[in-house]
Amino acid sequence: MQEKLQKIKDSFEKKLKSIKDLDSLDILYNEYFSRKAGEMTNIMKSLKDLSGEERKEMVRALCTYDDGKSKQRVLNAIENFLNEGRLHSV
Repeated sequence: MQEKLQKIKDSFEKKLKSIKDLDSLDILYNEYFSRKAGEMTNIMKSLKDLSGEERKEMVRALCTYDDGKSKQRVLNAIENFLNEGRLHSV
């Protein structure tokens, strides 16, 4: 499960670096953070299927994943785009 979390993080970072417009940024945000089908939402939903010890380890891994910085970086990029009409380095 932790390997899956690392793959998600790596994929997110790669896609975030290639963002060129607001539409693709919105797609990225929804792919990873949407409430119904986002990658991180799916990870949280899968916690119920883990044993007690596995669940504890996964929760620790999620908490240290990046302390919410990935989601915040996307939100900052959206704000920059709206304020200045273009994307800045995220």
